[in-house]
Amino acid sequence: MKCVLRTTFGKANLLAAHQDGKLVAQATLEQPGFEKPSALQYIMHGFWRVFFTVNWKRMNGFLTMDEGAGKPCHDYQKSGPDIWYLSMLEVDPPAQGQGVGTQFLAYMEDYVRQRGGKQLALFTNSEENLAFYTKRGYEVFHECEIEHNGRKIGSWSMKKKL
Repeated sequence: MKCVLRTTFGKANLLAAHQDGKLVAQATLEQPGFEKPSALQYIMHGFWRVFFTVNWKRMNGFLTMDEGAGKPCHDYQKSGPDIWYLSMLEVDPPAQGQGVGTQFLAYMEDYVRQRGGKQLALFTNSEENLAFYTKRGYEVFHECEIEHNGRKIGSWSMKKKL
């Protein structure tokens, strides 16, 4: 994750939520026209270390799954000049269930709106996250199954008009 943050710093909008002085959530928002960093940029920001600590086959499988699952959102984002993409949202496990994600998502929606965004798109591979976003007004615009680690998982692309 640190490598991704370093590589996208200055290119994407990196947001953080703090509670009592502690980082409890972080997110990456990609504005319209965002250009995904090249493989060389990832390598220069430390991704090469991953190759020495992680099983390459599993890492490649994850990257392939992530690219396939994100494609409907990236294609959708290209359909309008005011569509932003939420590429990552993480809430620290001890802070989950306390409204942090809901408040942070509302903040991100305002952040996008203030910068001229009219819609926010994202995807999830978790039924729990699907329920979370649906409850907050997001609708599924693409659904499929993706194979990862030898098993099929659901993938839902979602959007919300802001």
